[in-house]
Amino acid sequence: MKTKILALIMIVSMIFVFTACSAKPELNFDIAKKSLEEADYEVEILDDKDELDIGEAEKLMAYSEDGDDFIYIIKYENTKYAKLVFEILQQKYEAEIKAIELQIKQIKCILEKFDIDLSSSEIDRYEDELKELYAELEEAKEEVNFGRKGKVVWLGTDKAIEKSKNLMLEAN
Repeated sequence: MKTKILALIMIVSMIFVFTACSAKPELNFDIAKKSLEEADYEVEILDDKDELDIGEAEKLMAYSEDGDDFIYIIKYENTKYAKLVFEILQQKYEAEIKAIELQIKQIKCILEKFDIDLSSSEIDRYEDELKELYAELEEAKEEVNFGRKGKVVWLGTDKAIEKSKNLMLEAN
């Protein structure tokens, strides 16, 4: 039950706030855990088969105290499956971006083609909605990163990804 709730949270997060991979977290779970805990993140590592979804070998989940920043790092049993999961994440991200862009296009069309039929309050409402969609699009493109290296797939906010590496940066 716990993994199903976590999976649902991850899916909702992925749908609304993905961006293309640029930052890479620390992929050593022990180092990442220690770094994140030092940065006051709540960290949990799951490695018991009963707690993991099918195909997962190990999972790290971390959240900042305010809940704004998070990171999930999941090691899969094989590279082929990790690649498939990553491709699904990419498709969901691209679909969400496309859906927002289409909503923007629709509202622009309404404002351009049907403005004579709209009251001033309706025009204001559509313009406000357009501003919100542009902000949502910007957030979807920038807020969260995801990526894959071998058997490992990750997603998280830039801040959490950087915090996972702090020990390594200070040690060098």
